[in-house]
Amino acid sequence: MNFPVMSFYVNCDAKVGYGHLMRSLTVARSLDANGLVKARFFMSEDSDIKLVKKFQFEIVRVAINQNPATQLISHLSPEEGPILLDSYDIDTQCLKSLRDNGFSVAMFEDGCRLDSYPCDLVIDSAPDAPSLPYKGLPATCIYLGSKYFPLRSEFSACLGIKTVKESIETIVISFGGSDKYDATMRVLEVLANIPGSFQIIAVLGPSYVGKAELASRFDQRVRTLRNVSDMAKVLGSADIAVSGGGNTASELAFLGVPMILLPLSNDQYSVANGMEKSGAAVCLGFHDKTANKVIAEALANLIGDVKRREEMIVAGRLQVDGNGANRITKAILSTLSKVDFKPLNLV
Repeated sequence: MNFPVMSFYVNCDAKVGYGHLMRSLTVARSLDANGLVKARFFMSEDSDIKLVKKFQFEIVRVAINQNPATQLISHLSPEEGPILLDSYDIDTQCLKSLRDNGFSVAMFEDGCRLDSYPCDLVIDSAPDAPSLPYKGLPATCIYLGSKYFPLRSEFSACLGIKTVKESIETIVISFGGSDKYDATMRVLEVLANIPGSFQIIAVLGPSYVGKAELASRFDQRVRTLRNVSDMAKVLGSADIAVSGGGNTASELAFLGVPMILLPLSNDQYSVANGMEKSGAAVCLGFHDKTANKVIAEALANLIGDVKRREEMIVAGRLQVDGNGANRITKAILSTLSKVDFKPLNLV
């Protein structure tokens, strides 16, 4: 018998970014589209809830900077269904408290932050996650690696045969929903000194407050986009992309887009480093420790290296096959409801 509701605990703002919410929403949409489970989102009072409202999921506001386990226990009973956590506010004690109160708990994680994971299910979709020392209870199911990346359904429709062009036509820059360090503007300034007739598209997230919209004043090739409704189409148009890592890097890999990565945080570095090891990307290291000269050289080299770009297309598609949301949905249902479900269609 299915559980009626799955509760998601996730925050989304300029500080924590939008990646956590996007992957939780992808799983919620998969469960909902298969008619299996209703999704409920617990989000802090300062979180951006526009995307959740767009898909008409229930939203429960919780207090800022209070213990997540305490708040969830006060709002929920174990009989209502399991919880999926996607927040760095979660620690081992939170997981233990929820388990001690009878809850079934799944968790998205980045980089094995905790010494132990006393919960039912852990998912880390970074390419190098299988090498990390995750530990849980004897019954904890741990799913690691890019095959568990929950690709949004709109990306599957954009998969086609990516051809390598002798001359670059489009470079896309995307540093996530907030880009609090304004890495976008920095890359635009570097590109301004690289000659070429290519178009430069800078994708600005909902919480972006940097200076990229001024870039067209010194480089007529630049076009900025806000409130992008079809991110898959924009990323798929790129011959080269520059990003921080995280979800965007995995999306680019699926689309077969050669990429240069400048991670903004430790979790992004885990993905970016794994993508470089696979041959799908060039990871230059943390953005604040990488000189403009290094970024310029990497861009110029990739623009001029047709063979390298062709190899990166192949490597990226081997990393991310687009079925991660399906695998996660099946894992959640079979693990948390103790039922062996047949494979589901990816949605």
